[in-house]
Amino acid sequence: MSDVIPEYIIDGGLVKRALYSGLDFMKAKSGVEHVARSGMFLFYIRRDADGLIIGAADVDGKGVDYEAKLPVQVSKGGIRRFFPMEGSAMILTGGGILFRAGMNDGLLDSKEGVIDAVNAGGSLVIIEKSGNEFYLNNNGAKTPLMVSGNLAITGSPAGRLISVTNGKDVEIFDLGSMKSLYQYSVDGTYALPVKYNLEISSCDEPREYDRGGRLDVIFYKVFIDGAERGRTETGPGGLCRIFRDMAEPDAYHLVRLERWSLDDKKGKYVRENNLNQPDIFRLHIPGNRIVRLDLTYDGRGYHISRSAQRN
Repeated sequence: MSDVIPEYIIDGGLVKRALYSGLDFMKAKSGVEHVARSGMFLFYIRRDADGLIIGAADVDGKGVDYEAKLPVQVSKGGIRRFFPMEGSAMILTGGGILFRAGMNDGLLDSKEGVIDAVNAGGSLVIIEKSGNEFYLNNNGAKTPLMVSGNLAITGSPAGRLISVTNGKDVEIFDLGSMKSLYQYSVDGTYALPVKYNLEISSCDEPREYDRGGRLDVIFYKVFIDGAERGRTETGPGGLCRIFRDMAEPDAYHLVRLERWSLDDKKGKYVRENNLNQPDIFRLHIPGNRIVRLDLTYDGRGYHISRSAQRN
């Protein structure tokens, strides 16, 4: 049992000062499920017959200063994170909605699609998903993650370094530079960049084709930071093709792929129109891993994922 006594505890739905046994705090506000202190304010979440209410009170017990009802129904145990931040309270539900209840402006803002969120030394850091990719967002500065799955932020939220894990794989970030510093796994190791540090795999999904069911014959030109670095092998669209290169390590790069296909009438390869081209990627290449990009074209657009190559 820990010998560190918390300043406030929840006992039977009431908040009590743990250092003064039996002294109830906010006696008139029962049903409290979560509590967190920030400076001279105590933020809390309580449940009544209509749902959850977020509120704040003076730590000296002089009364409730703010209360607002959450506009969604959340079952008991459905709050994933609850923490104060710059005079506000942040609430992350299990359904991926992040609420901000502002003490000063009285606003109740929300953001959907949030996987996890923490207060990292005064900075709001969240994990969000776009398409097939996960991103770490530090007050608007975003960087893609190479770990995926059921992600959570761990480590030391008060410091500059932060960890993201799916329970088996861990990626460590420097929030100052927004760079991935290291990655490890409990069930394997990651390949080191000896001959190359970037591998791109591109292929087409099987689908119905307009020209008698025949596959497109294609290749991709690869540009890094505006300079052409080479091209993939030529072959049927359903054949996955690999491109490898050694880019400058521990730096961000702009990677662009250009799709070319065989034009039967012209008897030569032509660049396809912009609708069939993948987006440009802003990619961080760490110094201690090989970054793998997987692109799959389905005839309408590209599905993209990135990961660190394993041994």
